[in-house]
Amino acid sequence: MLEDVLNIEINVISKPGMTGRKMPESHFALLDIITEYNCELDREGVSEVVRADTFRGLALVAELPLKIPDKAKLVIRKRISRNCAAIERILRRDEVAAAVGTGIGFDAGPDVHLPLSMDEVLVVRKVWEVGVESIMIQTVAQLDGDIVTRLDPAHVSTTDSPVHTVHRASVETAYQYWRFLIETAVQFGGRLLSR
Repeated sequence: MLEDVLNIEINVISKPGMTGRKMPESHFALLDIITEYNCELDREGVSEVVRADTFRGLALVAELPLKIPDKAKLVIRKRISRNCAAIERILRRDEVAAAVGTGIGFDAGPDVHLPLSMDEVLVVRKVWEVGVESIMIQTVAQLDGDIVTRLDPAHVSTTDSPVHTVHRASVETAYQYWRFLIETAVQFGGRLLSR
């Protein structure tokens, strides 16, 4: 988790039909991911159950060659393959595997809880949030001052576009929050040392 505090990542994502909700319980987020990945991989109607094998199967399908070469689809498929491999590792961890049992479906009751570590929740959240959408602009800033901004020219034509405006505001908000976290950590550390 400390590594996540040492850098920030701001993405502007193109997502048609977004719901604007926070991530649900982890098992429901994983079901959402399975549904979205099945749709992207043209696998509608495939059983949607949270199991390590489900994500392994999705990764294998994502790695199949495309019938029609398409760079954008290839990038998404590579993302699906990597994300599924990461989630599969999480679901194979003994404690999580025991909680998953034979699988978790959409009919799971309110008592279902996956014992995920904070790092694992962050992985699931990032996969759930980004999905299979196009990232139009991304800025990654490291604590050492390195800043990298990438933009997809297919989605952003001018620096005066609303997308750039939203991105600039998001970057500024993230920096303010980051600054607050660092200052709080320094103050807390200073108090601990003075005791």
